[in-house]
Amino acid sequence: MANYLQKTAKKHKVTHDFSGRQHFFKVETPGGNEHSVIIQVGCDCTFMGVQGVAKGEICSHILAVFEKIVDDGEIKKK
Repeated sequence: MANYLQKTAKKHKVTHDFSGRQHFFKVETPGGNEHSVIIQVGCDCTFMGVQGVAKGEICSHILAVFEKIVDDGEIKKK
């Protein structure tokens, strides 16, 4: 299932609309459907700061979590 999701995801066109406390993306499928994806992330490191967002960016810790999710193809509890 993970491999199928990764292959399907690569076919989507992703456009970044805005970042603040949440990150907003528009995802277009090959069939022409459009979906809104909202991601809110936070980390307790100093880079993310007190407000949770440093100039609309994410820290390396969050990036590592995203990479783990991509590698696994899902969020799974072990």
